[in-house]
Amino acid sequence: MELDSQPGAYALTIKKSGFYSIWIKGQLFKLLALHRRNVNIYDSNNSKKSAFRSIFKPKVNGVNEGSRQLKYYYLKKGEYKFQIGDAPESSLGTFDNLILKAVPSKGSTDFQYRIKNTYPEFLFPFLIAGMMLPILPIMKLILELNKL
Repeated sequence: MELDSQPGAYALTIKKSGFYSIWIKGQLFKLLALHRRNVNIYDSNNSKKSAFRSIFKPKVNGVNEGSRQLKYYYLKKGEYKFQIGDAPESSLGTFDNLILKAVPSKGSTDFQYRIKNTYPEFLFPFLIAGMMLPILPIMKLILELNKL
């Protein structure tokens, strides 16, 4: 699902329970107005779902556009409301907020929100360790061969 950054409420259907992340997508080297836009997800009872703030802040950059993960949720199968509001984004870190305050620009509202099925961030250190562990015996062998 991809939506522009204009305030409003949109229907969101989750077909499979799991972790879903909210990404922002916009033009590279352009300050986005995240201090003037926020996004939240509400369940069918209109109660706000708890979000996990993105710690590693994964990014994907192309030639002209870039994307960055803001936060993620665990959502069960069902109907939700995706709400874009006119308030500061609560998932921004201290460094992001300092930049937004220091730059005199109002920022561009010409960006999109994307919702993607994702893995939770707390798995990333385990994935990296899983990639490194098979390399360790090879590194040990190389070091022993260099001693000869």
